[in-house]
Amino acid sequence: SKIERATKVGVGGAGQNMQICAGPMRGAIAGLAALVAFQEAAWSNAAAPLQSCDSSSSGACSTQENLLIQKARTHQTGSASKAHSPDGHFIQTPFSTLAHRDCVVVVPSGTHRMAHPSLLDHHILKFANGTNRTLEPCKFAMPPPYTYHVPPDASTGDQSAAGSSCDIGGGQASSGPLASYGSTLSSTLQSFTANVYVPEDPIAAAGNSWLYWWIGSLPKDYSHVLQPVLGYNKAIGWEISSWDCCPGGNMIRSEAVKGLRTHEKIPMRIVADPWVRDQYKVEACSSATGACATLTATNTGSQLVPLIQFETYNVANQCGSSSCSSVRCNFLPTSALAIDNIQVSPPTTWQPISTRCWSLANNCGWRVDMYTKDKGYQPEAIWASPPR
Repeated sequence: SKIERATKVGVGGAGQNMQICAGPMRGAIAGLAALVAFQEAAWSNAAAPLQSCDSSSSGACSTQENLLIQKARTHQTGSASKAHSPDGHFIQTPFSTLAHRDCVVVVPSGTHRMAHPSLLDHHILKFANGTNRTLEPCKFAMPPPYTYHVPPDASTGDQSAAGSSCDIGGGQASSGPLASYGSTLSSTLQSFTANVYVPEDPIAAAGNSWLYWWIGSLPKDYSHVLQPVLGYNKAIGWEISSWDCCPGGNMIRSEAVKGLRTHEKIPMRIVADPWVRDQYKVEACSSATGACATLTATNTGSQLVPLIQFETYNVANQCGSSSCSSVRCNFLPTSALAIDNIQVSPPTTWQPISTRCWSLANNCGWRVDMYTKDKGYQPEAIWASPPR
């Protein structure tokens, strides 16, 4: 399915009820801290009664309590805050895409997503505790213009379908000031691994500004993306999560690992299952604690295009369709964005840095260096440093 839509699920404290049937969710979250916490999968106190959906083709639901208990937590469904988007329904996500708050599905680490064997665009979420859930297609289209970043050498048709507007409405802006695409692989991706490092916090930030630093992979038509992500918002600091976008129009996201240390190494990987076609494990881990944000995704299509990207929401303002005239450089990290030990199998050739809407180098005086095999470096690395 094309990247056009997205769904929503969250995490509650032990003993809370939850509703895990697919479909529009209701709830309320008040206050900035709670609004940001939602983006990190916190849930409304006004939760609906817990329900479970079976794995049959009917996807029937029945009342049940504490269905998704794992690691002493109950996994609860709730509504996203309306304050994260221009119209109150769409929120910021990685890959420069606004997604409907009911269509971002936050699941426990270790969840396995696969296509439903008989229902079109339905998917099954299998949880590590042995339970499962049938996920219906997202019922909400993303608002145009779609803003995810396609490769600079994509065909005219692909560029037109994706769109590239920096202004996403309501005074908000999405941008990709640093990206590098690998050349299309000779055969389906077997592994993509790298280390990123937690940078120092920005000097300033707005409540709705977000930073995302990630590796990813896509099929040749860019219709699906797998991505372990390092993200930042001023209310929660740096965190890691893994994303699977967008089966049935849903954005599936693992629970975040928080409490990361400055300069901590974060190993990331996207690894194919050697026995199951088009099945990948997506993972980002804390080297300090060993905690990982892990997803397994099946029916992803043949992953052929590796990608590295730093993207932002609301760092720039005064944006039009293709550029921004004002960039708040103090909203950027105060130390380097670094990724090293980049290894892809089968091998790829990394393209020069591309930018969308604005540039770290041109707008904020950063130095961006690529250490690639054609320059004699192995393993490869990218190092983007702020001005001193």
